[in-house]
Amino acid sequence: MNPQFEGLLPYLIAEATTWAASIEQQFLFKGQRLSPPLQERLAGFFESSIIANTMLVFVEAIQPPPFYSEARKRGIPPYDFASMEGMTFNKCVLVRSRPERSQEELVSLCFHELVHVVQYDLLGIAGFMKAYIRGWAENDFIYERIPLEVTAYKLQERFVRDQTIPFSVRAEVQGALLGIEK
Repeated sequence: MNPQFEGLLPYLIAEATTWAASIEQQFLFKGQRLSPPLQERLAGFFESSIIANTMLVFVEAIQPPPFYSEARKRGIPPYDFASMEGMTFNKCVLVRSRPERSQEELVSLCFHELVHVVQYDLLGIAGFMKAYIRGWAENDFIYERIPLEVTAYKLQERFVRDQTIPFSVRAEVQGALLGIEK
């Protein structure tokens, strides 16, 4: 990793942790619980407490954090918030409103975001942000190579391939985290 960015990581992690906690507090009580059909679809993969405590908030767009412009000035490459379909802040999932999104696409997106809820549950907000931002920086600031995202996409693909074979997302995430922490 470029030493210039190594020095920025503590700043980015601290700011992102504060931002995530703030977004969760701002939106959590505006959210809605997962619908009963969605809960039923996800029940064989997530514990009931994750399903029961996750709140969805539909928004027009995912907004960049307040520290984003400062990070950009310091040389951090852009992160495409405008194209994001969803973003998780602990137990609060912001989902970009798209009337043309099919029910299957929503189920798949929610599965992906609930993987992040499990990651937050295991790591805490500060631990999640540290792993996410460090993973982003260590992988040349390429979203698709962030280890937490790689895990979420792999599990999402497995779910989409065959929803009839349940598996424990928590166990899979725990195993993946052991590999990330090494």
